[in-house]
Amino acid sequence: MAQLKDTARTALNNVMQAADERYRTYCEISGNRYSSLIEKTQVIDYRELCLRAREPAFLR
Repeated sequence: MAQLKDTARTALNNVMQAADERYRTYCEISGNRYSSLIEKTQVIDYRELCLRAREPAFLR
């Protein structure tokens, strides 16, 4: 499971980086102000999702 999550994390980071680069190019061409699309991301499995959904802070 750890290897699968690492692979998913790498893929997600690659997609985020590519999208951000394309968006930067778009902003340069269109004259729009650039603001990075890259955000902190997490890769979790279904068990972790269920545990987090039970936390009181999640329900707020």
